[in-house]
Amino acid sequence: MQMIAWKCLQNYGRYIRQFQLGKLCGTSLVMLLLCQDAMLRGEEVSAVPQIAFINTQVELIWADAGVEPVEQATELEWCRRVYLDLIGRIPTVDEVLRYKNDHSRDKQAVLVDRLLGDEYVREYAKHWSNVWTTVLIGRDADNRMVDRSGMRKYLQTAWESNIPYDQFVEELLTATGDNAERDEPTVFNGAIDALERLQDGGFHLGICTNKPLVPTKIVLDQFGLTRFFDTIVGGDQLASRKPDPAMLFHAMACLDTTSCLFVGDSEIDRETATAAGQPFALFTEGYRTNSIETLNPEYYFNEYGELLNIVNIEHKK
Repeated sequence: MQMIAWKCLQNYGRYIRQFQLGKLCGTSLVMLLLCQDAMLRGEEVSAVPQIAFINTQVELIWADAGVEPVEQATELEWCRRVYLDLIGRIPTVDEVLRYKNDHSRDKQAVLVDRLLGDEYVREYAKHWSNVWTTVLIGRDADNRMVDRSGMRKYLQTAWESNIPYDQFVEELLTATGDNAERDEPTVFNGAIDALERLQDGGFHLGICTNKPLVPTKIVLDQFGLTRFFDTIVGGDQLASRKPDPAMLFHAMACLDTTSCLFVGDSEIDRETATAAGQPFALFTEGYRTNSIETLNPEYYFNEYGELLNIVNIEHKK
């Protein structure tokens, strides 16, 4: 039985962790702000299911990262942070005063709506194009395999036009063309091609993620990726999560196999594979903070075409 436990599609796992960090970031922030506003009014936050759901997901991410929330910010601290988070700069004196002098009960939601609206669309687009360029292709400015300025220009245009997320993702996954710094054409992203070739080759693919199952499936469905995976194991299904190997063992059992190649991008993934006694393939452009040498994976790669070669090597053993 052939199987690969694919850890949240590597690069596309970021969509699950950050859950569409563009406009949805603002949407989530608005809901959290409404939650805070409701508490100030003495209302029952639990009566709003969307707020309860978002709070639960945020708390799970905190637990996953091992962090504790800080104390609630003051009004002006909050204002400064929202400007930094949404458009990448601190507010001007006039902007601070405009917020300070607003005495309405929904002033926070009003500010978020304004920062996500037409008034700041160019600043928003420029800021998030820089963020997402790094998220999608890394920080290596010398990598001739990619065109950072071209990616940044595309993303800024996409944010300014506010294109639908399904269109945005489809364009990223199917993008082709010439890289100005290369002599030959290159495909920007080969993730879909790799998945299709693995599936056509008879390999059974699974996802083993600490993210909750429901939002994981929602994101995979939205991106049209669920069809590639025979099993999906979320972090809220078992009593323990990675690096405990129980999740990986459960995924392997669902696929009726006792061995796999575990593909991941972090220290936790490395620990999980070791604890389960399975070979580990490290995607080098992910969340890790330690060097490749420190993690000492059996394999490592930074392009999906390389993963296909690794799978063939492992399968021949």
